[in-house]
Amino acid sequence: MLLERPILGNPASRYLNERMRVITDRVRNNGDSRNLISEPALTRSDSGNIMKGRSSLSWLRDLYIADGKNGQETKTLFDVIDLHSYCKIMDGDLPWSEGEKAYPEVQESKIQNVRNVMAEFGDQDKPMIFTEMGWCTDPDADNYNRVIDETEQRDYIVRQYLLAISLGIREGYLYAFQNAGINPSETEDVYGIVDWYGIPRPAYYGYYMASSVMQGAMYLGKTANVNAPYFGLDFLNETKNGRFSALWAAKDEPHTMIVEPADSLENGLTVVYADGSLKYIPVILGQASVPVSGTPAFVFSRCGIRVIAIT
Repeated sequence: MLLERPILGNPASRYLNERMRVITDRVRNNGDSRNLISEPALTRSDSGNIMKGRSSLSWLRDLYIADGKNGQETKTLFDVIDLHSYCKIMDGDLPWSEGEKAYPEVQESKIQNVRNVMAEFGDQDKPMIFTEMGWCTDPDADNYNRVIDETEQRDYIVRQYLLAISLGIREGYLYAFQNAGINPSETEDVYGIVDWYGIPRPAYYGYYMASSVMQGAMYLGKTANVNAPYFGLDFLNETKNGRFSALWAAKDEPHTMIVEPADSLENGLTVVYADGSLKYIPVILGQASVPVSGTPAFVFSRCGIRVIAIT
């Protein structure tokens, strides 16, 4: 069961007493025992304003201590923590982003910020889900969203999807499937991966490609020797030629990763990109040159790869 209510303008103590305690009692005592309660709908994890100068982090901390028991009761009132994982301008930049803000990769620090607050109350291992995640293509949203085109929307959604898996997010809900209108300069009208008329946008195919590749896959860890602004995640999927790695350059610039297959007998690597393109890259003298950019590349091999250089 998802009990999602916005926290904007809702003091933590009132939220706890008038909503969480009441609803949790009803669900636990009168509902199906299989239900899981997801609380609260955190919308921000930076230090900016959400309620007269307070961030979601300070609000979450207040929620824990509002029980008067240093969070020991509060943490029993919900089973899953819920986050709207948008990457906004107010989330700040990254050490490698040269002042540019709201890359999908800021998600890593956002999640860690929330986990750090939860850890203050011994609640850091609680499952986390994203009840909203996505990107809009509003060209006038530079005061709130990063201004991106449809191609970048596709790439950013795929990268956010992959990072969510690596961060242990149990479920994620894309916002939105369909555009809410036809005005390209209205933020809510351009979040969809299909347009108002149901015609797929590039993000539709990117999301389809990523979810298809990830079906049945198990996350193994970060790809060795790949550091920001480059990213690499390793996965196991025996039904898809053994292992694969998702590789990308976060600054959306073209580069080449020189990789070495773990299997010395591997003659070539199959690479599928989030835009649907396909490459077969031969292994020559034990190495292969994989083109990467902001569009994630899924590199399939029998036993995995090792990145030895990035040019």
